[in-house]
Amino acid sequence: MPQARLTADEVRSLAMEAPRRALDAASVLCQALEAEGGDVVGGRLVQVVAHLACMQLEAAEELLSALEVPVSTGTAEHKVDWLQCRAVLLRDRGRYDEALESAMMALAGLDRRGGDDAIRRARTLNLLGQVFSITGDHEGALHYYGAAFQHLSERGSPGARASVANNVGRVHRDLGDLSSAEHWFRRGLSLVGEETPTYLGAVMLGNLAQVYTEHGRAEDALELLQRALSMCRSLDSTRGIATMLHNLGVGHFTLAQYALARPLLEEAQRLRRGLGEAQDEAESRIHLALVDARLGKSEEALLSLRCLLAAWEGRPTSRVAISCLHSIYLLHREREEFREALEAHERYVAAKALHLDERGRSQLRALEVRYRLDQLQTDIRKVHARAQDLELLSQRDALTGVLNRGALDRAVRDAVEKAERSGSPLCVLFVDFDHFKRINDTHSHAVGDQVLRRGAQLLLGQIRDSDVLGRYGGEEFVCLLPGADLSAGVRVAERMRAQVACERWGTIAPGMSATCSLGVAELRQGEAPDHLLGRADRALMEAKVHRNRVAVAP
Repeated sequence: MPQARLTADEVRSLAMEAPRRALDAASVLCQALEAEGGDVVGGRLVQVVAHLACMQLEAAEELLSALEVPVSTGTAEHKVDWLQCRAVLLRDRGRYDEALESAMMALAGLDRRGGDDAIRRARTLNLLGQVFSITGDHEGALHYYGAAFQHLSERGSPGARASVANNVGRVHRDLGDLSSAEHWFRRGLSLVGEETPTYLGAVMLGNLAQVYTEHGRAEDALELLQRALSMCRSLDSTRGIATMLHNLGVGHFTLAQYALARPLLEEAQRLRRGLGEAQDEAESRIHLALVDARLGKSEEALLSLRCLLAAWEGRPTSRVAISCLHSIYLLHREREEFREALEAHERYVAAKALHLDERGRSQLRALEVRYRLDQLQTDIRKVHARAQDLELLSQRDALTGVLNRGALDRAVRDAVEKAERSGSPLCVLFVDFDHFKRINDTHSHAVGDQVLRRGAQLLLGQIRDSDVLGRYGGEEFVCLLPGADLSAGVRVAERMRAQVACERWGTIAPGMSATCSLGVAELRQGEAPDHLLGRADRALMEAKVHRNRVAVAP
């Protein structure tokens, strides 16, 4: 039976829960988009996400390389998605500095685009938090995770919010704050449903089990791990099954139940080898050696650990090499082979020191990237603010500060369209300052400019924030009153007329007075904007016959 086609967003969500099913769904989506001539690049990027979720890094890298040129000439969304995928790939390859750079570029791309792409922004912030957490910058990690959770609070899927909650819990666990860690793991589980089989739910149950173990609740931890294992089996998630088998084996080891621990760790090692996850396989192998030592096979255990250490000799500061050296030291000490124990311990301390030094340098580089990111975001915000200021200025009349003619024409069209759509009334006032040429000729154009500036402020003082005032040209203004019928429009027009007539214009030029005339028209059903303005203008012409009057369009 053919698989049902999912959308790109649905495949992304599925990748967090069932990576292998997401890979199949991404393949179906790509085939459909190719057949339809749709967004093939977007489909391929979702396919990369699925490969990454399955830890198929070579396949993901090959596809990303193939997409680099199409993405460079594609949409801004494609560029951001490509950078996010690249950051995940680099993170999973342990190239954290480059991962931070890529994620930073993705966030900068979102800032340059503007708008409110909350999901992509949250995805990028979450990724930044992950890399900062790995490099040991817990403060930075919590900062970005918090920002990601905030962006997802209203629009993100429960799975996306649960993923961030899980990451926050892991940071608190690493900091030793077990109560906060448990709170966040439980919060994440409540979002996806504690009894609903999802890969993310299984991961959070496993993380919660670690908190229980550190709280001394090993039996409760084993129960959680059994539930997580059942979830992974129902989802047919090989990686999840391997992880939970390993954690169960470690749990039984903690309780000195070595006979129960061994088959679990052995199966975990076999599955991890099949997945090509060398570091995780080595982790299972180390614990298996420790179990064998407790079962009286310390010689075999030491041999296994030495062979593993030799295989990782090229990476002396890796987690595997350091764990091997520490385990070899412990076994020699238990066997009272103190010279060998001392040698292993010295190598362990030296490797640990190098590891901490590397981590310190990595943290410093991460802080530098974080500083640059903050600076870049500040610069982009300034550019956006300047652009908004320039856009606002381009819509304003330089003399009076009200809308200019171009912006006014657009406002009239928008107001008419909105009124037609909503069925609400709309009134238009056409305003003209009487004998304005006489004012210019008698008192100068500079005085005329002051009259227009003060007059515009007087008109603005009689309308609501939702109303619009613009300069139509010369001494003529147009006022839009959304939601106002003809009688309301006439009342506003009379207030404007009276306010202008009562103003103390002599403060600008001794002995000067000024009045205005207004034409009022209410929008008719189906009437065009130009026709509405024409009726208001004709009413204005009628009012100007007498001056200082308000006339209503028939």
